[in-house]
Amino acid sequence: MWDDPLCDVASDGGECLALVWEQDALRDLGNSNALFVKSQVYSQARDAIGNAALGAAFSTLTWPLTLISLADAIDGPWSIAMNRADKAGAVLAQVLSQRVHGHRPVTLIGYGMGARVIITALVELAKMGKVGHGIVETAVCLGTPYSASSHLWERASTVVSHRLINGYSEKDWILAFVFRSSSFSSISVAGLQPIAKTNPSNAVLENMDLTSVVGGHFAYREKLSLLVQVMSPIEGRERMSSSDVCCKFS
Repeated sequence: MWDDPLCDVASDGGECLALVWEQDALRDLGNSNALFVKSQVYSQARDAIGNAALGAAFSTLTWPLTLISLADAIDGPWSIAMNRADKAGAVLAQVLSQRVHGHRPVTLIGYGMGARVIITALVELAKMGKVGHGIVETAVCLGTPYSASSHLWERASTVVSHRLINGYSEKDWILAFVFRSSSFSSISVAGLQPIAKTNPSNAVLENMDLTSVVGGHFAYREKLSLLVQVMSPIEGRERMSSSDVCCKFS
């Protein structure tokens, strides 16, 4: 899946590695998602919601009762995957801090749960102080099921030397749906909205509005090659022209 999107950005002699983690939990989540999107209830709910841009207003949305009836099918696997993603992120931070890759700069790219692994790892590196600095050059998080807390993202940006990108789509209503419960009602979601900067001079943290390109959570995988070209995560490479793809940077 990652071969084509990253073959160009890794053609400068760097290594391109894929992190394999909790395959059973991710497979269960994938199967649940597949059943979810194939159901008639899903189609009816999607038609009811239409092309609404949810963004930061997702917590105020009234979900169709027919869709809520399918909640158990996806809530369990999703919660397990998030928990495992946090643990994988902590382990990734430990491995990176040990510099088993040497002293070469590291670029991390992920979407969905993979993006949660990345942002968790960055927060863990930030907790390590100086040990966690000078390792990650660029980190790209797309459709991240993680809090949009300015404090957490700005803390994560302190261990990134070049760019920390939050790619989001305001039409990712599946991501909004899994965060709909009361336990998450007060939490803003990074994959749905920009991260507010408390420090305007923070040039590392970037927001990329992908709403015009990514129409839903599953579109990240379909558009992965295009998105990597747009972001140009490797330092020194030019981004695709804004006239080719309409994305907003902030």
